[in-house]
Amino acid sequence: MNKPYHFLHNPPDLTCAKARQSLPPRDHPFWNYLIPGVALGYRRAARSAFWIVRHREKPWGERAKYRFHTFAFADDFDPADGDEILSFDQARARAMDIYLRARFNRSERGKGDAIYFIFADLL
Repeated sequence: MNKPYHFLHNPPDLTCAKARQSLPPRDHPFWNYLIPGVALGYRRAARSAFWIVRHREKPWGERAKYRFHTFAFADDFDPADGDEILSFDQARARAMDIYLRARFNRSERGKGDAIYFIFADLL
């Protein structure tokens, strides 16, 4: 059975700060897949750590084009404040919010609003 690459390896545990601190600093993020086409990334630098969301620009069919958004610091060095410094659960919720706003074009009023709120309530 052909499985996507992310099912062939075990992603690192990003759920707690202690587990994330054991990951080595590197130039590219560690990824945890949230839903098909959307991933939450964690990038650790020497003195800080960041949360990143990656999502497909086009849903399916065409060649994959991804958008990347670095949106907050991780709570590895300072406690989470819910705004600029986020825990894993807060980062996962914010990543899905960023994806849903981009996917359903929340800047325009209409059918996208109803779909957005249905998906947001499921998270």
